[in-house]
This record gives sequence, structure tokens and C-alpha cells, in this order.
Amino acid sequence: MLITNISDEIIGDISFSKTTDFELNIGYRLFENKNRKKGYMTQALKLFSKYLYSTIPSVTRLSLYTAEDNIPSRKLAEKCGFVQEGILRNAYFYRGKICNWIIYSLLREDVVI
Repeated sequence: MLITNISDEIIGDISFSKTTDFELNIGYRLFENKNRKKGYMTQALKLFSKYLYSTIPSVTRLSLYTAEDNIPSRKLAEKCGFVQEGILRNAYFYRGKICNWIIYSLLREDVVI
């Protein structure tokens, strides 16, 4: 799905992939730094999570992975109710180096629809 600002300009996207019959993994990004720290992604992630749980009854958990040193993305996940579950060590090439993924989840019972 596309993320737009108040002027209806496309500023980012948010999507999911199916990992199991019960889990979806969420990915997101804003295209330009000028759109960061304005609440766009917080709103998008909360709405998208509710949308997925409202429309796909078999899903019991949503997950997302973020690089360990991507502090803004980690704060976003926690702000939206996702809980840190663990670390995948040396699992991803990010910003020029091999890094750890931090695993977050949001369970169906954690979301008010």
C-alpha cells in the first residue's frame, strides 16, 4: 500500500509477506528524509496492522524485522505496540555492513479493532 501526505503526495509504502498460515511479516519505508518525524509511518503502521487483522481472520501474529542500529525503526515498532522477541545475528546486509535483525511481533489480542 502507498503512504501519502495531506496533499495526497506519495511519500512511502507499507506491505506484507506471508511467512506461515498464521503470520504476516510487515515492511515499510519513507522515500525521503524530509517526511520523517512527522507521524506518517506511525499512523500507517497502526492502520495497516488493524487492517490486516480485520481482513485476514486466520492471521494470529504480525512480525517485522529491523536492523539493530536502526533506532528510529525500533522506536516506531514499540510505539505501535510491537514487542521485541529476539535477535537474528549477522542476518542482513544493511548500510554497507552485515548486521543483526531485531524481531518484533504484534499479536491479534494486542490490537483493538
